[in-house]
Amino acid sequence: MKTRLLLQLRALHRFSASEPSLPSEQQVRAFEQRHRLMLPPIYRAFIMELGYLNPGGLELLRLSCPQCPDLDLETLLHKARRRGLPNELLPFVHHDGQHYCFDLGTPEPEHGVVFWHPDGEAGMDTWQDFEQWVEFCWLPLARA
Repeated sequence: MKTRLLLQLRALHRFSASEPSLPSEQQVRAFEQRHRLMLPPIYRAFIMELGYLNPGGLELLRLSCPQCPDLDLETLLHKARRRGLPNELLPFVHHDGQHYCFDLGTPEPEHGVVFWHPDGEAGMDTWQDFEQWVEFCWLPLARA
């Protein structure tokens, strides 16, 4: 990911005393194996190097965080699937009952990003990949 974007995200992040630890390579691999998928490389590197930043009030879901069910990807993934989230979508941010998701049906390795609405509609808001989503969605929200 562009260094410029990373520096901007870090500058806008609200650090707290209870920052979650960075996921290890082993934790990421275990998640990928459990779900039979490969996380997009840019996103994978991002969470392993910077963790779960929250500029703009949007927090990345955590691969494993049973003590924080509102941010635990495993928990939210199962709930969203029961609400109709298609199998080709993998949420990475939960916001007001809606999800920013990787569209695993788009070209690898980076996959596109869509904003999934609880009424089952996806694709209204789309981005080419995680990096474009950060630049055109997350950063503007964080600056507002």
